[in-house]
Amino acid sequence: NQLKTLNVSGLTALQELDCNTNQLKTLNVKGLTALQELSCSSNQLTELNVQGLIKLQQLYCSNNQLTALNVQSCTALKKLECFQNKLNADAFTKLFNDLPAREVSDKAKALLYADQTASEENCKDFNTPAELKTAFENAKNIKHWKMKKTDRFGFPSDI
Repeated sequence: NQLKTLNVSGLTALQELDCNTNQLKTLNVKGLTALQELSCSSNQLTELNVQGLIKLQQLYCSNNQLTALNVQSCTALKKLECFQNKLNADAFTKLFNDLPAREVSDKAKALLYADQTASEENCKDFNTPAELKTAFENAKNIKHWKMKKTDRFGFPSDI
């Protein structure tokens, strides 16, 4: 597709939205309270605010130009793919702090960056600054999120 705009406002019963591989620069999903899965990868999004989408379980937003990703109050979120964006240390610190706590049995996972491509602009070092390291470790060890990257062959591997 080559959609440049997509108006989904008022679709409060919508449970899945797949708008991958378009030319969207903005996507307003505010108020889509029934949304469980959002796939908006391979667009031109610079920000994505899914705050308060309490039923959202899966979010796929890779290969955009995201500099921020707000998942605050997304209490059902279990799977996140946000590689190949422009998320810096501050953006990841907020993201990790906002991830919901999960049970180990939920098998929550986040695919954060891709090693196999030169186009990856996300932060890849989660050891500095200290705030980022703490947020990353808390998301892994206290909130039970498996943090992953794609290796040079395109397969997910643990960080």
